[in-house]
Order: sequence, then C-alpha cells, then structure tokens
Amino acid sequence: MNLNTIFIKLFAKIRTYRAGLKTNFHKHEEKLVGSACSLEELYEISVRQTEELVGINRIISGFTQALTVEDIGSLLIQSLNEELKIPQVILGLKNKNNTFRLLRAVGFPAAISTTDISDCLNCEQAFQMVIKTGRRVRKADFTGDSLISCSRLMADCSFWPLKGKMGVLGVMVMDDPGPEKGDTLGMFLNQAGAFLENVMLYEDMAKMNEEILVANQRLKELDLQKSNFLNVVAHDLRTPLTSIRSYADLLLMYKDEPAEIRDEFLNIISKESVRLGNLIDDFLNLARIESGTMKYAMKITDLKKLIDHTIAVFQGETGRRHITLTSEIESGLPQIIADGDRLGQVLANLLSNATKFTPEGGTIFVAARSIPDDNVEISIADTGGGIDQKDHQRIFEKFGQVEERGDGMVKGGTGLGLTITKEILEQHGGRIWVESELGKGARFVFILPVGGRGSLTGHPEISHKG
Repeated sequence: MNLNTIFIKLFAKIRTYRAGLKTNFHKHEEKLVGSACSLEELYEISVRQTEELVGINRIISGFTQALTVEDIGSLLIQSLNEELKIPQVILGLKNKNNTFRLLRAVGFPAAISTTDISDCLNCEQAFQMVIKTGRRVRKADFTGDSLISCSRLMADCSFWPLKGKMGVLGVMVMDDPGPEKGDTLGMFLNQAGAFLENVMLYEDMAKMNEEILVANQRLKELDLQKSNFLNVVAHDLRTPLTSIRSYADLLLMYKDEPAEIRDEFLNIISKESVRLGNLIDDFLNLARIESGTMKYAMKITDLKKLIDHTIAVFQGETGRRHITLTSEIESGLPQIIADGDRLGQVLANLLSNATKFTPEGGTIFVAARSIPDDNVEISIADTGGGIDQKDHQRIFEKFGQVEERGDGMVKGGTGLGLTITKEILEQHGGRIWVESELGKGARFVFILPVGGRGSLTGHPEISHKG
C-alpha cells in the first residue's frame, strides 16, 4: 500500500470521527438545554409552593387568634379563596345526626340550605363516605346511578374532610384543586381541623361552664326558697294552732262567760281550724303534684253554676270588708269537660287572693265568656296594689312568693295557691297568666278548652301570655 492510499484512509477516518463528535455535541447540547428548562420550571414551581406555604403559615398564625368556630370558618374559606385561588368553597360542620349545617360558603349565586347542605347539594353519599373513610372523595369516584349531582354548582367538585382527634368534624366542598395543590391543601386542612377541634372543645366547655353556673345559681335560689318556705310553713301552722289553743284555754278557764262571748270564741276556733285545714291541704296537694298522684275526675261541668257558687261563698267575707264583688257571665256559656272540684279550687284560690289584696271599698270583678276555637275564658280582676312586671312569672313558681304588693300589704299563706292553680289548669289543657302593674290592680286570666285536655287550639291571646 502506497503512502497516498494510507493518507486518504486516515483523512476519511478523521472526517467520520469529526462528524460523530459533532453529532454527540448536538445531542448533549439539546440535553443541557432541556435540563435548563426543567430547572427553570422546577424553580418556578418551588417559588410558587414556597409562596403558598408562606401564605398558609400566615393563615395558621391567624387561626391562633380565632376564638369561635365562626372565626375559624370565615378565615378558612377566605384563605382557600384568596391564597390558594379556589373560587368555589363550601364549609359544612357535622351535626350529631351526621347531617351537615352550612357554616360558610363563597362563590355560589344559588341559595344553599343552612339545615343540611348534603341534602341541598344532593350529594349525601359523598358526605357519608367522607365520614366513613376520613379521606378526600371526588366526583369521579361515583358512577352510574350513584353519580352525585354537585355538577350543577361545580364543574369538578371534591370533598375534603376536616379532621381532629375525635374524627371528622366537617366537610369542605370545592372545585378540585388539581395535583399541584393537593398536597399543600391536605396539609393545610389538617392544621385547620386541629384548630377547629380545639375551638369547638373550648366552646363546649364554655357552654357547659355557663350551664353549671346557671344550675348552681338556681340551686342556691331553690335552697333559699326552701328555707323561706319552711319558715312560712312553721309560722302559718303555728298561727292558727296558737289561736285555737288560746281560745280553747279561755273557754276552759272561764266557763261562766256569757253565751255570746263563748260563741265568739268558738267561731274563732272554727275559722282557725278551717284555715289550718286549708294550709295542710295545700301541702298535700303540692306533694301529690310533685309525685304525679293528683287525681282528676273529668266529667261534664256546668261552669256558670260553679262560678256562681264560688262567688256566693266569698260574698260574706267581701261584704264584711266593704268590697264590691260582681260578675258578668256570658249568656249561654257552654258546659265543659273538667273536674268540678279542682276547678272550684282554682276559682277559690284566685278569689281568695283578690279578697286578700283588695283594700276596703275596692272592687272584684269576675267575668266568663266563650272565645274562638271552642275555648272559654275566665278572669278575676281586683283593685288592689298590683304586681310588678318582674314578678309575673315568679308568682306561679313553687316557693316563689311576692312578700308585698304595690299597696304594701303583706301576703299571708304558704304561697302555693298559684302553683297548684297553674298545675290544675294545665292538667285540664288550659293556661293562666296575670295582667298587672304596680298600683293598678291585677287581672288573672285563664283559658280552658270546652272539650277537655288536648283540645285547646292556638288562640291569638294564648301565644304570648302566661
């Protein structure tokens, strides 16, 4: 082989090698350019995620300042909408019966029910799956007949749990954020769930503490009322007993007293005996009411005759005190289904109070009339000192006594009469209330159904009285 041939072959190999080098260079150059692009994309993603994390950290700092569930809900919805750019969000809190009440929503023109948003959105199955699994549920997880219909509100909705140590506390319904925001959103909702649970526990504890304070205060009041009641009982039982004993001793000591004086003493003993019996009856009736053993003999009762009889009983007492006792009973007042003896006790209690607190020269007026829906209304009005507005409810409570009325007259008796009266009327399906102002007398009104318990229907005067 001559020298030219050798050089030709050598130059051919050099050219081939150079071509290969050029090709490899272009390949590596393309890889480097691609790597540079990937690094730039990664950098952009990293910057974006860093900004999101900074925003989430700022939001979480805000959670530490939130003191109510509503504050947490508002901040959470606002954060998802503004920081993570999720346009449509609903937050529902789980009720005890596994329904969800709306706490906050953004981006929805349509009205959403505040009672049960899972039913309103027609996506009950998705909500229950979130409760069961504690994981995110997407619309794509449902097919066929079980396809959820949130699409009328969202194009591609997903359901995210808000979880605490006690389980699922609520559900976030929102447009699916996509894979890029999924991890960030999951971390964010875990933190939000922890804060939400703490606030809910705090609110529950605050509510329980308030209830305990109210119950404790009520127990103190009841204890004081019981002590006062026992003092009243001891005093009221001692008073007639002392009178009976004193006048009996006088009769025994002075047997030769004129007949008129002996009769006067015997009348006092008789009245004090009746008074003592009435006091004991009040205590026994209260015991029966509290034990649920008070018996009622319901039958057709002539209400007009019952009212007339009770008024006649009090005519003597009111006459001696120069009190005018009148009545106006509607003609044709219907008979009612009731226990006549118990209703007589009600009328006697109310007339006794009216007589007790009406000064000499005053008036007592009894009225009875039919009112719509087969009901009857009976009222007893007096011209006594009246009752302060703040005591209108308390006078019907057990142990709740008004020591004085507007005229300064001290109330006697056990203070159980109105408590027993209210119970008797309620057992008949009726209601009672008082209309009074200090210095303007008092008017006690009660309504009874003609057909007995269970037939009292809504009357416009009933809804706001009592």
